[in-house]
Amino acid sequence: MNQFAYLDKISECQFLERMIAETPESSPIARLTWEGRLEAVREELEEFLQAPSTKYDTIQQRIIAPNINGICLFDPSPELLTYFRGWIKKAMQLEYCAENLPYSLGKSTKSNAEAEEFVKNCLFGHTFTGSFGISIDIPVYGKNQFAFDTPTAERAIATRFAEGLKNTNDAIQNNNFNEIVNNYQKGFNSDLCSAMWNIMDVLSQIDNATVAYSFHWSPAISQDGLLNEQIVIVPTEAKRVFLDAKKEMIRLHGKEVVPIRGEVISLTDDLKYDEKNERNRRTIKLRCKNQKHIDIVFATLSDTDYKLAGHAHFNHKWLQLRGVLEQERTNYHRLKGPHSVKIIEPKNSLFPESEVSD
Repeated sequence: MNQFAYLDKISECQFLERMIAETPESSPIARLTWEGRLEAVREELEEFLQAPSTKYDTIQQRIIAPNINGICLFDPSPELLTYFRGWIKKAMQLEYCAENLPYSLGKSTKSNAEAEEFVKNCLFGHTFTGSFGISIDIPVYGKNQFAFDTPTAERAIATRFAEGLKNTNDAIQNNNFNEIVNNYQKGFNSDLCSAMWNIMDVLSQIDNATVAYSFHWSPAISQDGLLNEQIVIVPTEAKRVFLDAKKEMIRLHGKEVVPIRGEVISLTDDLKYDEKNERNRRTIKLRCKNQKHIDIVFATLSDTDYKLAGHAHFNHKWLQLRGVLEQERTNYHRLKGPHSVKIIEPKNSLFPESEVSD
């Protein structure tokens, strides 16, 4: 059964459930017919969900390095697997964190024992021909079954790894660790940066090595918006941005997250505004309307959120977002870790904070 056949079976289940609910008790034969068919379809779905290619999302890491006779010279593979297990454990706890996706791991509703149990359900395999590779299979389902359009916490762990690596690659390419910091909600927070630094530290022991990551998503849950392209990273470069991003997120952790509403007055991919005169992509300039004594606010956004800002700007709408507000100069502020971005209708005057919603 492929993904499209799976979707057809989901639709058939929903149809049969509706028919059973609408069939009167005075028609027992019809009800039994619908119920029998529903049971058969559910058995087909269960069989599909138990297939190895369906039960797991797969992350593959391949080391591209000099080798002798097709064998990559790499000794500390057990250490690398240990660090990968540690990363997954932290990511699982983060998905169940009582705080609102903090920069640093706060109180989680998942205990260490529960997170360890989840890690045991993941599969770790290696190697590939001509290189050293690791294949990590992460279960896509916990208790949720047949929820095609509802990503699970298990799926979120795999997508967080993919998004975090994409942000890391952007940070390296643009020489700007804020690519990680500003996208921590869907990528790496400080704890996960620390875990990734450990992984890259091991990989950097191989001279002239690069690491390629690829992703294979289970068809049991919608794959819309998931990262499919391969990401290639140089471990020594990744260590640097992970360390800088971790330090910045630790500094920001615990600071008040505030709502900002206002008019986007300019968009740029090249605005240079911070004291290091770094190149900053996808930066917006916003005139704040809901915070007293705050006028101009700069924010560097993800690709998706930057498109929303552009839509708001060109259609005379306002933008609403949240983050940590820091003063850069006497006449403007910068919003760190911007998230919860959405387009709203303009207001004519300042309004109370209670009107700002996520």
